Amino acid sequence: MADENENEEVSEIVETEETKAQTLEKGKKFTQILGASICMLGGFTLGLGIGWSSPADSINKGLNKSANGTNSDYVDIINQMHWVGSLYNVGAMLVMFPIGFVLDIVGRKITMLIIAPCASASFVLLAALHKLPAWIVGRILLGFFSAAFCVAAPIYVAEISEASIRGTLGVFFQLLLVMGITVEFALGKANDVRILGYVSAAFPILFFIAFIFVPESPKFHIMKGKTDSAKKALQWYRGKKCDVTAELAVMEHTVEEALESKSSFKELFSTRAARRSLGMAAILMIFQQLSGINILMFYASKIFSDAGSKLSDIDSSIILAVVQIFWDSNIYFHCGQSWEKDFVVCFAFWDVYFLDMHGWMANISGKR
Repeated sequence: MADENENEEVSEIVETEETKAQTLEKGKKFTQILGASICMLGGFTLGLGIGWSSPADSINKGLNKSANGTNSDYVDIINQMHWVGSLYNVGAMLVMFPIGFVLDIVGRKITMLIIAPCASASFVLLAALHKLPAWIVGRILLGFFSAAFCVAAPIYVAEISEASIRGTLGVFFQLLLVMGITVEFALGKANDVRILGYVSAAFPILFFIAFIFVPESPKFHIMKGKTDSAKKALQWYRGKKCDVTAELAVMEHTVEEALESKSSFKELFSTRAARRSLGMAAILMIFQQLSGINILMFYASKIFSDAGSKLSDIDSSIILAVVQIFWDSNIYFHCGQSWEKDFVVCFAFWDVYFLDMHGWMANISGKR
């Protein structure tokens, strides 16, 4: 009975603190948006990495044509470009295993500060050495380091932002990602792999310089028992005049619960609700990848060139990327609306129609 009464008291305290946190959740939005924007430059770097192979392929083919096919380096890259493009995913896959542990041990901020110069060095390697081995190694490293932002940046933003703007700031990652792809495609207009690589390398460095002045996630400080540091970080994001005591108490309770629960992989399948949530998340991610979006971004210039587009392959790629920005901007400004589920279902059928029906018709006609 004593334990039950104690649990009830704790629940009442937590509920009271959560209510207070919601009431006081009127801190400064500017610092949260600023911190999230700087952090989400990691998504921009990821977009640069995804978009690199398409203009690089186009530029390399142009150089090979100018050399009349006599340069063996250009020819080797053309013959193996399918590997150069896709190996980015190998690097991205490899980083997904350790990144979660690194974030909890080293911290969100320090991890991203380490990732940024490494991603920049990968771009420099791709720019400096126009040879197949260098491009293969560079793409794997670029995929490894830039894809780490996929995990680190959203976690950091979720931990520093208020619930009222958390969803909107979360979508910002995807928006900056497609902006990065667009910029990379546009850099292809320079028709120089060195410009493509060196300019891209500058953005992770800009992120590094700006992110130094942003505090660590308050939740990570609590995980390490640094309550004072957590309060200072939270105060920075909420503003000096905002009382963060209640929100900090809720955060501490959440972290303590998570550390005590010692969740295992089996718990993902232990209840019907957990299985349904896991299933829906997995289905959404699987369909996203099977839509062919990564293939389209990696080889956009080749796809448009082979399709016989009247525009140049670079211009066609830029238009494709701008369309992505348009739709992602719409989702960004309407995040949290009741029609989100209908929106996803609608575009799923749209994907099937254009990828399956039109591809099937083209194959039947024998035009491709």
